[in-house]
Amino acid sequence: MRKQFFPKRNIVITVSEAIGVRQSDGETAVRAVFGEIGRALAMGMSCEIHNFGTFELVRRKSRPGRNPRDVSKTCVIPERNSVKFRPAPALLAAVAGAGPS
Repeated sequence: MRKQFFPKRNIVITVSEAIGVRQSDGETAVRAVFGEIGRALAMGMSCEIHNFGTFELVRRKSRPGRNPRDVSKTCVIPERNSVKFRPAPALLAAVAGAGPS
């Protein structure tokens, strides 16, 4: 089974066609949305998009890890920030029947 991708370029084209603007204007809008999500997360805020989901910043604790090339060697994976996405019930319902093809 081959994964199918929906790149940002396709989002730009879809948004441009939906609102009837040039693709360069659609790209500006898409970049603005993604940029604001990133800025909110960088400030430690959550970003909730109604009927889609919530992006939130989570702190991952330091933990032991192993070198995949030599599993006898261990190392410490440092503490770091990560982004967690929780889908909204409406999104979950929309994709419930859409399985891998």
